[in-house]
Order: sequence, then C-alpha cells, then structure tokens
Amino acid sequence: LGIHFSNTQVRTVSLAGESFDVVPPLPINITFEQTETDSAIAIALSVTVGKLALSASPQSVQVLAALPEVVNSILSLPEGVQQASAPPEPGPVVPASGRRASVVQLGGTAAEVLGDDFAAFKRAQELKSKPVSTAIVVAFKEATFALSDSVMPLLRVKLEVMPPGLVLKTADSGTDLMLAGAGISADVLNPRNGAWEPFLERFDFGARMTAGKSVKVSLEAHGPLLVNLVPAPLRLITALVPVLLEHLRPPKVTDADYRAADERHRESRFRVINLCREPLEVILTATDDDQSSTMVAPSGSNWISLDEELKCMKFLHLTVRADSCTSESRPLWLEQNGMVLVPGCEGLVMAELMTPEPNHRLLLLAPAMRVHNKTDVTLALRFHDSTTKAVVPHISAACCDAKLLGVASPWLEVDEEAEALQFIVDGSPGARSNANAREWVTLRPNGLCAIPAKAICKDGTSALISVRPLDWSAETVAFSEAREFGRADVEGLSCIKGPAFSDAAKQEAGGPGGSPPMHFVLARELGAMERGGTAGVTTLALKPTLSMLNALPLGTLGIFLTTAGGKSQMDVPHLKRGNFYAPSFEELRKGFSLVAQLDKDAPFCSQVTVDGKDAMELTGNLQGEEALKLELAQVKGGAAAAISLEALGHGQLRWSCPNWFVDRSGLQAASYGRLELRHKGAVLPHSEGLTLLQPDCFESSSELALLAAGASGESASHSLKMPPNFDSFAWKTPKGCVELSLRAGNVKASTVQGAACKQFLLAPQLVLTNASDVDLELVAADGVKMRLAAGESKAHHWQEGAKRDKGAALATTFRFKPLAGAACELSGPVLCSDGAAGSTPFSLHRGEGEDNPEVWSAEVAPLQGSIGVSLRPGSEFMAAIKAQGAAGLRMEVRPVSADGKKEPAVRVPADGETVAIGWSAPFSGKRCRAVDVVVGGEVCSIPDLQRTAVWQLKKHPRLAVRVARTGPTTLVALEDVPEKTEAEEAAAQAPKRSNTTKSLAGDSASLEFSLKLGRAGISLVEEADPAPRELFFFVLDMLRLEYLQSSAQDMEQVTLSISDAQGICQLPGRVDGEDVSDSLDASRILHSNDKPAVILANRSEGGKSCLQLQLVREATSSRDLLISFADLELDKFDFTLDSQWLQRLQKWTSDATGDTGLDIFGSPAQEVLATAGRPITDGYTPPSVPAVVQAEEVKLGAIDLTVWCALQLKYLDFLPGYIQTALKVLSFSNKFTLDGVGIHLPSKSLDPHRGSLRDYASAIASDYTASFLAHIAELLGKSSLLNLPKAPLKLGGAAVAVLGDGLTSVTGGAVSLISNLTLDPEYVERKKRAQNIHGVQAGVAAAGKTLVEGVEGMFDVIRKPVEGAKEGGFFGFAKGLGTGLAGTMVKPIAAIGTAVGEIGTGIASSGNTFNDSTESRRRRARHRARHPRLLFGELGEVRAFVDLEAELLQKYGQSMQGVYEVLPLDKANPSSGALFLFSDRLAVVGAAESTFDVLAGNKTPQGKQLHGLRFCDLKELTVHGQELHLQSANKKYVLSLAAANLSSEVKATLIAGLQAAAAAGRIEPHRAWSELHSAMAADAAATRASASARAAESDFLMLDATSKSQSRGSQKTKLLQVWEVERWNLGVWATAAWVQDGSLQWRWVDDQGRKHPQVDENLQKSEASKMKEPPCQLGGLYKPAGPWSIEKSASTDADGWVYGMAWSQPTWNKSPGMTDMTRKRRWTRPFA
Repeated sequence: LGIHFSNTQVRTVSLAGESFDVVPPLPINITFEQTETDSAIAIALSVTVGKLALSASPQSVQVLAALPEVVNSILSLPEGVQQASAPPEPGPVVPASGRRASVVQLGGTAAEVLGDDFAAFKRAQELKSKPVSTAIVVAFKEATFALSDSVMPLLRVKLEVMPPGLVLKTADSGTDLMLAGAGISADVLNPRNGAWEPFLERFDFGARMTAGKSVKVSLEAHGPLLVNLVPAPLRLITALVPVLLEHLRPPKVTDADYRAADERHRESRFRVINLCREPLEVILTATDDDQSSTMVAPSGSNWISLDEELKCMKFLHLTVRADSCTSESRPLWLEQNGMVLVPGCEGLVMAELMTPEPNHRLLLLAPAMRVHNKTDVTLALRFHDSTTKAVVPHISAACCDAKLLGVASPWLEVDEEAEALQFIVDGSPGARSNANAREWVTLRPNGLCAIPAKAICKDGTSALISVRPLDWSAETVAFSEAREFGRADVEGLSCIKGPAFSDAAKQEAGGPGGSPPMHFVLARELGAMERGGTAGVTTLALKPTLSMLNALPLGTLGIFLTTAGGKSQMDVPHLKRGNFYAPSFEELRKGFSLVAQLDKDAPFCSQVTVDGKDAMELTGNLQGEEALKLELAQVKGGAAAAISLEALGHGQLRWSCPNWFVDRSGLQAASYGRLELRHKGAVLPHSEGLTLLQPDCFESSSELALLAAGASGESASHSLKMPPNFDSFAWKTPKGCVELSLRAGNVKASTVQGAACKQFLLAPQLVLTNASDVDLELVAADGVKMRLAAGESKAHHWQEGAKRDKGAALATTFRFKPLAGAACELSGPVLCSDGAAGSTPFSLHRGEGEDNPEVWSAEVAPLQGSIGVSLRPGSEFMAAIKAQGAAGLRMEVRPVSADGKKEPAVRVPADGETVAIGWSAPFSGKRCRAVDVVVGGEVCSIPDLQRTAVWQLKKHPRLAVRVARTGPTTLVALEDVPEKTEAEEAAAQAPKRSNTTKSLAGDSASLEFSLKLGRAGISLVEEADPAPRELFFFVLDMLRLEYLQSSAQDMEQVTLSISDAQGICQLPGRVDGEDVSDSLDASRILHSNDKPAVILANRSEGGKSCLQLQLVREATSSRDLLISFADLELDKFDFTLDSQWLQRLQKWTSDATGDTGLDIFGSPAQEVLATAGRPITDGYTPPSVPAVVQAEEVKLGAIDLTVWCALQLKYLDFLPGYIQTALKVLSFSNKFTLDGVGIHLPSKSLDPHRGSLRDYASAIASDYTASFLAHIAELLGKSSLLNLPKAPLKLGGAAVAVLGDGLTSVTGGAVSLISNLTLDPEYVERKKRAQNIHGVQAGVAAAGKTLVEGVEGMFDVIRKPVEGAKEGGFFGFAKGLGTGLAGTMVKPIAAIGTAVGEIGTGIASSGNTFNDSTESRRRRARHRARHPRLLFGELGEVRAFVDLEAELLQKYGQSMQGVYEVLPLDKANPSSGALFLFSDRLAVVGAAESTFDVLAGNKTPQGKQLHGLRFCDLKELTVHGQELHLQSANKKYVLSLAAANLSSEVKATLIAGLQAAAAAGRIEPHRAWSELHSAMAADAAATRASASARAAESDFLMLDATSKSQSRGSQKTKLLQVWEVERWNLGVWATAAWVQDGSLQWRWVDDQGRKHPQVDENLQKSEASKMKEPPCQLGGLYKPAGPWSIEKSASTDADGWVYGMAWSQPTWNKSPGMTDMTRKRRWTRPFA
C-alpha cells in the first residue's frame, strides 16, 4: 500500500492579516508491506519525509495558543440547541417468514453473534498463532526548527538523519529502536555581522534502545559536542524568550482592538524614524526581486510603521534614496544590524538598521552628527553656521526620544518615561512633523537631535552649537557662546544667567554677587561605522559636570563640593541621583574636595579629596576600584557607618554603604521594646528598622540594645558580629527569652545605582502558621499555652532557649490540637529542627467509640538558621481499597509507634475513598513510619511506609498491599494481583540483594542508560574592537555517564567519569608547551614572563581521571531524596588566576547579559525599605516544604590545588572583609601574587544526615570554605602582599631552582616592607623603580651599587636632621631625626636583601637550566587542547571549528584577519597548502605560494608573510583543466586544483566568484564568498549522506578515518602508562627488595617512581609484585580498548628494558653497564 501527500503545511493567519508558515509545504510518502509465510508474518512500514521546517514567532505562537479554544468553540453546540435524544432500543427482529428470531444480547461476544465457524475468526486465530515481526523506518533528510522575533529568524535548530533513518524493529523477543547516525546543530543569527553562527556545532551521534527483559538506552558521540557563546546573539535570544512566553497566552482582544491604530503602532514590527530635514525614500526588496517603496517625511519621535508593506513580501534587504537623487544607498540586509551612507543628501546622512527591543526592528534615518541630552533638564538647543556663525534654523522633527533607539535615561522614573515618549514638537505633543524651521529646538532629557549640515564644520567631526535651559525665560538668560565642539573627547560649556536670578540661587551656586554660571560637559561619543566605508556616527553628549549617585537607603545626603573656583551644595534623596551644574569642567579636572552629611542636622564627615581625572575621564573605573572609605554619623556623638565613595568616571560619583542591618524581629510590635544597633556604645545611623553598619562589622562586635517603652535606659543588650551567611542566637530579655536568626543576603545592584550591598536580616528563629480554617491551641515545651487563629502566623520564643549554647541548632517542641469539632487530645511533640524538615502526620485521638482519629500534618521548612512550621489538616500518607476482588473484606491500618506500641486503627472505606494515616508521636525513636495492615484478619506488617514495597497476602493470594508514591501523597492500597509473565515470575524467584549494597550491576538493572562523549567544550567569543576573537575555551574529555535503575531492588545509580579537563585562555600572548618548545630563546624557555594559555587543568598523574562520581539512590515513597551512598573523587588541579583574563571574562559577561548584568539574585532595595521595621509575620507567606535529603554514606575525596595568582587588590572582594582589610594594611603594593602555592584539603566522610537539601548543600560548601580559609595563613605566607619570603635563601645546587623562580619577587617583597619603614619617601620611590637586569654580571653590578647605598644609609642619623633643619627649622629637625634613625637601622638590612634579589634576577635571566620548580615546569610544558579558532570576515564571523584553520591562524596570525574562506589545495593532506579568499585579495600558502608574490603589509609577528594577488590587479582568469591561470598587468600566476578534489559545483562557484572579484576589484563584504561557502557545505553534506547510505547497505557504521572528530567521539581513548621496575640482586633481575627501594618494591610504579595510583587496591605488595602484567585499571566507567603492550624502540633492548644505576638518574642505557643495578620498562594500554 502506498500513500503520497504532496503538500502538507500549517499556516497561521492573524486578524491583522499577517500570515506565518509554521510548516511550509512538505511531501510525505508512506509505504506498507506485509509478508506472510507458513510460519511467520513480517510487516514493514516506511515513512519518507522531505525537508521538514518548523518556525515559531511570537505572533504565530499566540495564534496557535488560541487554537484549542477556537476548535472547542467550533465543536460546541450553539446556545439554545439541544442534542438529539438517543433513539429507542430496537425490539426483537421478526423475519419475513413470520418466525420470531432469538434476541441477541448486546453484551454477547462476536462469536456468539456470528458463530464459531465465521471465516474471519478462523483467519484471526491463524494469524494470532504466527509470530509477527515489525520493521518501521522513518527517513527524512533534515528537520529544521526556527525561532523568530517579530521580523526575522534568530535561532534555528537542524537535525540531519543519515540513511537508513530511524529504524524500529519488534519481535517476540523484544523491541529494537536504532538511529545509526544523525547530526544536530543550532545556529543563531548575529545582528552584528548578519551571519548564522553555530551555537551548537554539528554534533554527530548514534542512539539505540532495546526493550526486552530490561530496557537499555545508549547514546554514543561520533564527534565532539561543542557550544559557542557570543554576546550579541546570546543577548537577543535571552530577551526573546520572555516575549515568546508572553505570547503563549491566548489573546483576549476583539477585532476592533486589532484594527485600532494605536494598538497597531504599539505592536508594529518594523518602524522608521527620519530625523533629516528632507523626506527620504525607503525601498524594500523581496527575495523574488519584487520592490516596494515608501516616502518617509521627517518624523521626530512619531515613527511610522512599514508593517503593511512587509505583509505582502518576503523582505530581503532595503535601500534608501534621497528625493533629489537617483542613486540608492548600499543595501541593509534584514538579518544584519548595520549602517550605510545615503547618497545625494545635504551633508552626511546615515541609514542605520537596529533592534532596540526583541519585538521590533527600527530604521533610523539621521545625519551623522547628533546631540544627545543626558542631563535632567530640558534644553533649548541652537545651531550656528560653521562659517558665519549665524543661527541655522532647524525643525523640531529632527529630535526624538533616545529611548526609542534603545537608550534609557537614568534620570527618568518609570511613570515619566511614557510622558517623555510624547515629544514636544512646536509646542504640540503628537504632531507628525514641523516643516517650519525656528531658531532653536526643544530637547528634553534623553532627547536626541540631528545636527543640520550647515552647522557641521568641514572636517565633519565638529559642529557649532549653543544651549540654554528651557525653563529660563529669554529676558533673564542668554544662550551660551556659540563654540565649535567635537574636536576634543570632552569639553566644558557654560550658560550665563541674567540679573533676575535670585540671590538664594546665587548663594547656592557660588556665593553672593555676579551672575553665577550653569555648566555642562559636552563629550564626544563615536558610534557605529559604515560597513565597508569610512563614515561613522558622532554624538555630542550634553551631561552635567558632576553627577552624584546616592545608593544609601536612608536620609537625604547633603554634599558640599569645593573646587578652585568656589563652593557648591546639593541635597540628594536616598536611592536617587543629583547633578552639579555650578562647577566647571576645567575646575573639576584639577581635583576637588567633598564633605557630606546624612541629614540636614547630621555631622559632616572628614573632607576627602577626589582626583579630577578619576572622576572626569571618559574611560571610567571598574566598579569598586579606588573607592574612598568615609564614615558618616547620623547624630553628633553617634557611631559612624561605613560609606564607599567610588569615582566611576564620566563625571559620576557613587555613595553607598556596603552593609545594611534590617530589623524584622517584630519585638517592638510584641511589646518587648524598641531595638537599636550600636557600635562602641553609640547608635549607628538608622531609620524605620534599617541601620547602616560600621566599617569593620565582620570583625568588630555591634551591640543590639532593647529599650523598654518609657524607660530611660536599655533593658537588655546582646553583642553580635555580622555573619558571612547566617547565625542564630538566644537573647534573655526582661520580658522573656527570644530566639532570633540573622542571615545575610544581597541587595539587587540595579536598585542601588549598581552598588554592591549586602543586607543582614534579623528575624524570629521560629514562625508558626495555622494553615487551616479552625483555631488551634498550642502548648510549648515549658507549658505555655497560646492560641493560633485560623490563617494566622505568629513568631514563637521559648524560655528554655536561653540555656542553649551559642551556635547550637534550633531544637524545640510544642503540641497542638484544634478547637473546633469533636474534642481531641493534644498531639505528640512537634520537633522544630533541621532534621525534622518535611511534612509529618500526627494522629489526634478522640474519645472511645469515635470514628477514625483526626489527622493533621506539621510542615517544617528550615531556611538559613530559621524555621517555619505550618499546621494543616490531612496527611501525605493515605490508605484506600482499589482491588475489585476485595468485596466483603475489611481493611484496617494500625500505626505502630517507635516503641512498638499499637495505636488506634484507621478503618479504610470499602468504596475506594482514601483515608489519612497519622502517628501519635511520629518524631519519637527512629521516626520510621511503621504500620500493620489488617485485611480480612490477616496482618501485614510494614516496617516503613517511606519505602516503596509490595506485600502479597497469603490468605488471599490474588490481593496485595502496595506502598507507592502517587502524586503528592504516599498511598497504601489494597490491589488486585495481575497474572505474572514468565520473566516476572523468574525475577520474583531471583535472590534479592541486600539493602546495604553500594552499587548496582548492569545485569540486575531494569533500565540502563549510557552516554559516551569523546569531547565536550564551550567556547566564549568576545566581540572586541577592532576584531572579535575567541576569549576562552573550556573542554572535558572522555565524558561517560551511566544510569541504572532496578525495579526489583528499588534502587537507582548514577555514575559519571570525566578523564581530563582544561580551561584555556585564547588571548594573544598566552603560551603553552608547544610555543615554549618552538622558542629559540633559552631564557624565555625557562623564565618567560608570558602568561600560560592553560589556566585550569587536572594533572592526570598515573592516569587518574579528572572526576569520578558514583551516586546510589534508593526508591522511596515519600518526598525524601534517599542517598544511600555517594562517592566523589577529584584529580589534582593546576590553576592560574590573573587580571588579564579575569577582566576580559567580566567584560564578556557584561556584554552577554546587557545593561542588567547578572542582577538576578537578591532583594530589590525598594522591597527592603518597605518591609524594614515590620514584623516578619506581616504579609507572611509560609515557606514551601523544601526538598529533603536523607544521606547515609557520603564520601568526598581530597582536593589538591596548585595556584598561581597575579591580581590587583580590587579583585580580592571574594575574600572575607577582615582579610581584605589586613591585606590592604600590610601591603605596600597593589598586587596579590601567589607563586605555585599548594592547597590541600583532605578527604572526608560525612555523617548520616536528614534535612533540607538546600541547607545540606550549603553546609558542605561552608565546610569547604572554612577549610580554604584555614589555609589563608599559608597563602599569605607566600604572597607579596605580606612581603614574606616563601623559602630559605640558598645558593648552589638544587636550591638555585627556588632562587631563580621565585627569590627575586620574594626578597623584593620582603624588602618593600622594611624599606617603607624608613619613612624616607625619596628612598622608597627610588627602590620602587624597576631595574632591567640581564645576566649574572649585571646582577652582581647592581647588587654592588645597592650595598653602597646601604652603607651610605648608615649615616642618615646625621644627614637627615641637618637637611630637615634647613627646610623646616625645629620641626624639620625633629622629623629628620626620626627619619634618620629609621634609615640608619633599616637601609643596610634592606640593601642586603635587595642585593640578593638582584643577583637572583641575574641568575634567572642567564638561562640556568636548574632555575625552575617542578610545578612551574609542569605548567609551562602543558599543551592546550586546541588552538584559538579562526574568525571569518572583517566582522569576525564564528563558524564551526576546524583544526586546519586554527593551525593556519597559529602560523600566520593577524595576516589572516578578514579571510572569508579557507580552501585546502590537497584534500588528502590539507596542511600541505591552502587558498585564502578575502574580499579584496586571495592568498596561497604551502607548496604553491612560491609562484605568487608577497602581499604587502601582511608580515606577522612570527615573520610569516602571505603570498597572493589583489583582485584589483587581476585582469583575466582562465581555466585550463585543473589549473587556474590568473593574469595581472605584468605576470601570470598558475594555481593547481588537481589535488583539491573539488566537486563540479564548488569549482564552478569558485571560478564565478573570482571572475566577479576581478571585474569589480573586490567582493561585497556582507555577501563575500557566501555562495562558495554554501556550495562547500552542501558538498560536505552530500558526502556524509553518501557514506551513510553505503554504510547502511552493509549494515556497518562508517566514519572518516582521517577526521580528527573521530578521536573526539565515543571512540576516543586514554593511554594508561605504567613502569615496571626490577633490581639486579644476587645475579638475577627481580623485584626490588632493598630497604631504600621504598615504593619500587611494588614493581608497578608511576613516572616519579611511586606506587602506581591505579594498582588494584585489593592487592597486597607481595601479590602485586608477582603479576606478569600491570594490575592496573583506569577505573570508573572506562573499559580496556586493547591489551597491554610494552613500548620498544631503538633506545631500549629487545624486551623494552632500559638500565641505570638508580631510579633518579636523568639518563638510561640500552644495555646494562658495570654499575647499572636498576632497570625499567613502560607498559601502555588504551581505555575507552
């Protein structure tokens, strides 16, 4: 049977007329074939699908989301129409003969109706007796899913299935589903270059699933799994996802709403803004070359929509043309944001395509020079003729709101932004345009105005403008002087106010008298450049001269500014911004001083001086750099809070307090008294429950004071320090003991002007919630009773808590009972502790003869030291009768207490209704949920309902009691027992494993899943100027994952193995072992200052894997995550941390996340302010019951880390505050350096635990953090910050390695501490100047000079007082005497240390081969997993990684920048030669390059030059067989393509491209060589499909043996190396047995001569030494991929042995000598 669907498609059409092809026309072919023999039946079904394409956009998703509702309305009957009643049942049928027929019952079988001899029944029985095998094949070439924004696709996912496709085979033995080969990739559209870039590079894999007695699923990689992250497309995709989710809700609008003009404009997908003085024509071109044009008049903020024009065409690109010109601009392609020059306009006019928001695109037509108002005042802007300075009239339609272009204003609040959108055009909001020009235009805050051509100077980079504030009348103020702006990066601009300006304002602005000026800063900002051209956008940004960002959460910050020109004052409310306009830019650049106060009557802080360059330079400082530390008090005599004053550059200063204290204890509302936080007895600044903390709040204690109402003094106090995460404490007050928690949390940086602030929340430790509709009575452990109303939450404190040791865990109890309904006894004790996390059911007993006991649940939710307890009726343990065969049987559930005592029975209804189960004291004993289930008198004892289980009844074998999780509850159900299959019967008879097992065997698993990856990597690409490049590459090798599930044992096991890991910094200048080995400079080899490329790597000593994880989880019927066993092992790691890659990584993160950054954690400041001072129970929502973990045995392996660090002090904010303070006090430098410091944390076994999963993970992390901090002393001991030497100073022998590698920096650091103590600034500054020392001779000479200075310093005690007396009289003499005494004592000592360091530097630079450490040698010798990737084109397009391209980039460097295609000239040996294709030239490397001339200007740092030909010199191209003849003006070049093995399509496309380039002199950059790239991709796809088809015919998976991807797939192997060692003893070679042999006695050792780490741990030394082959396995999920083999070479004897005197000697001999007493040989074995 064959069925053919020629055109299958899905299209959505909106009411607005927009159509979307969700599934384009698709052919589907279906064939069905059945083959029957005498013994079997075979069925074959084949489904062949064409290219499947699915697309989704916000609009189409919205239409599809409404589809179910539409279909339902269509199928529903209209109102008032009743469904026809069913016809009456037919009566007996009377045959024609009149004889009454027998009545056929509807319930009868077909055989009873038709008879047993019916032919169809016979045929059915015959078919049923034959075994049936089924084969289903689903084949499709490729399937593509595209995700679009409102205009164009942004993400596409492609799945390519190789022949034969997806194959499903079924037979009696089981089912087999196989996908032999497939490739999946995901591309994202980068609007920066308009190219589809791989997010997920093509990942080739195969998958298989077999289902029989067990299910096995496997996924094996045939190539690497590589992900590329590029900021621009990543930003767009993350912004599109919320929009797409928003449209998933069906629209709730009417037809009229859809057609409303304002709605259409708001939802417009393509908008145009014209800021030119003339109309411009926009020409749209479709894929079929159809065109549509629209004339766009000057619009201002009132953009126009082109949606109607785009409905009827598939938009490809657009061009722009002036009304008076016949030439069009270069095309702007839809998929690419870009800018082109519009010809024929007055001045330079640019057309820029941008994406301000994910839901629309915008075309901006504007002159190349603009003015942007970045102040908070409305300005009157005037332009002047660049020649005559006369005023140039301008139109208001040349202005628009910059928010429409995606630029938000920091000055406008949310409610003001909507108003700002309605820009004033000639005084009337909403006007389309204004053709009548006027002398000045209105520019509101965040307004953008195009500069008219006449006002632009001849150089095109500057313009003449003048400005004044609009709220000043023309009679009282004049415009600023018309000046030329734009030549300098930043300039000042002043407006002079008239006589009518008030005296008060004069006083505020600068003092009495005169007309105080108002100043601005005008900064030049260079924007985007024209693609392929030289024109670009220049914006003159008007800014306040100085902006104050107040990130303080309380008070009004009063700021007094003093410059050389006068004083200014300003009040800035909390969390607001304020601007200074009085001081001029020139005055601020010279520096200024500040004083501030928290409120009007508060004391001032000490005056601070701010460097003018730090504050005013355009390149702003990084957050937190060079922050000034101030202290502000709220009242005179009050304690001061820590204030950070940060110079952010761009004329911005930020004031913030890093640490806040927030009171939500509710003590005042509960009449305990009023809380105050004090420091050293004085009150800290506070307001309504929020307090600003002192500078050293982590190290020094604060006093928490409780003041009773009406009392003059405090009634109680408590000392506390701010914790790093959380803390809890008991506080004894006159009214009683209170239990409080203090937990740290972040404040969202975006809500505090970008500052980093932390809040410390004080709250009750225990909050009780009545989540029922009846009141409850609670009785605490101390007998205190309280009433908890329905729905009420209340904090609870208990008297016994005061006796609890500080830091002890919260653990208290209470009992409860409802106050409505039948009287109940009090419940058992409810335990409030972390171990009680989860929902616990309580049985509340009623009187004798009453019904089932009432069951309530206590839900305990721990959260960072505090606990919320909610009480609600019901239980998560339920019982029901579900069996059909249980008629007449009675079922009861009798809970069993921890002491074995039987509790009242719960009778289960026979109608299937569920009934709750509870225990009277569920927290007693081991807290097992044990019950006895009684069915018809038979008792079934279940030890724990938290474990899944089935108990078959003996008296009723067709019934069973099953305990299983059903949704949120655990159900104890009486069920029917189905008939078992033979396999199930065999499984039931099989012996059960012990519950204490730590692992599952594959043969006992009912489900097995395995994943094998050869390589997985993530590449970060930074979009930096002038060209993007790869920043970072993180790679994991040989990743193996196995998941086993056993239904019989109710267990799950996860095993993960990772062989190797590397983190690689791909920035230029980073070197690895390959670079060092290629260097000819011996000093660079050993002591290079080059930073390593591999910044993170495991050592893999002895073949140890990077990570081994085994996790065993037992099935449970409760919500607990029961981990019976977990084991984590990590390899030793080397880590290099330096500011170069860390800064770039921070920049990449900022670019990828946009303006908001990673601002996803913490609480908004407004929320903190709104809740501060209020009890935690106000608006309280009980925390949800957390995921509960029950860990029985957890083993964490040792952590061994070697660290190299070179960081600025500003990057040490990850350390605790007190450590940062100590470092800054002790350091006289601004760098933090560690030189190969080893950090070792021992392995540990964690005690069994039950509690919140989040808190458990947090506790483990905190434990390791504490262990790391325990090593701080060791770290600081080797750090230049503490200026202490790291090793004894020794000369000669092996000690030279220590001296050369680290002595210079260490002694230099030590001396810096001593030298600074001399108090002689001249001497200190002289010593800070670095000396350039090369060689031992220069080092000795410098050391001699230093020693002479040290001797001279001995006489400072005489010389310095005399010099001081001459300069400063008596005070100068006293100061000189102090300096002289210090210099006399310190300078000689410092000179000796410095001299030693200089000699060490000389030795280091001389290339001494011993001048190194083991760790440094290992780090430098390590090779990176791959070289930096090549980015294509002038804009850096990312493509799938190719090894050849990376190798060529490594060789030719920057000469390859701008290349569009790399074409290997020899397919069999790609590295032998290649053709590079640029937009303006071609280049040839390899054997063919000798026939071409050197391209000028292409010399790389490595000295490599490219040979080739520029297209402007190419006159003719001819083809002669497999040769291309390229003719220039005076020479012919021959390029052979014989070995390239190009397909006819690729060859033809290459020739056509070269001919087009020769004709035009270059190729259009955006479309350069795109057709050739597409032809090469299609050729590669055809080759893959052909190979797969041949493999499918032979039933064998074929892989390209020459492809490096194969070695990165699941077949990738790791070679385990083991040394076998023997010693000559009594005339024979045997296992080493001498006492001094140590680990050599094991016979099987690693490279260091130590017992090999992979030796079977179950073997004793005597057993291992007798083995004939290495008793070593790689472990984990790795299996041997071959036998052991001995390495033999010309350097070994016939058996692979080499001979020497001792293990430690550097050279070994091929044959034994007289003194050779030791021999060794190496064994290897591959593992996969």
